[in-house]
Amino acid sequence: FELLAGCKRSGWFFLSCSNPDVGWNWLDLVIVIFAAADAWLLPLLTSLQLGAKRGVAGSSSNLGGRGLGHTMVLLRMLRCLRVLRLAKFVKWVRPLQLLVGSIVSAMWAVLWVILLTIVFLYAIGLTAARLIGHGYLIEPQDVPP
Repeated sequence: FELLAGCKRSGWFFLSCSNPDVGWNWLDLVIVIFAAADAWLLPLLTSLQLGAKRGVAGSSSNLGGRGLGHTMVLLRMLRCLRVLRLAKFVKWVRPLQLLVGSIVSAMWAVLWVILLTIVFLYAIGLTAARLIGHGYLIEPQDVPP
C-alpha cells in the first residue's frame, strides 16, 4: 500500500535518483515484487508441474523443480529485509538517533574488549604450553614408547 501511495503521489520521481529516499523505495519495490512472485507464481508453477506429471498439461517436463524451490526460499529470506525500513525513522526522531549512536559507540568498546580477551587468552595458552611442554609446571611421567 505504501509503495502504491508513494508512486501515486510522486510519479516516476518516487524511483528516480534525485529522490533522497530512492534506496529505500527500490528496496520496497523489490520486496513487493518477490513477495508477489512467492505468493502467486510458485503455486501456479507447482500446479502446472503436478499437472504435467499427471499428463494433463502435455509432457512431464520439470518446470524448475528443485532450483525453483531454493530460489523461492531465498526470496522469502529477502522479505525479512522489510525490517530495514524501520531505519528510516532513526533520522526523524532525535532521541532515537542518540540511542543508535550510543549503541554503535558501545559496540566499538565491546569489540576492543573481545580483542583484548583473545590476545590475553592466546598469551596464557602459549605460556602454559611452554611451561607444561618443558616440564617446568608438571613433572613428566615415564611413558613407555
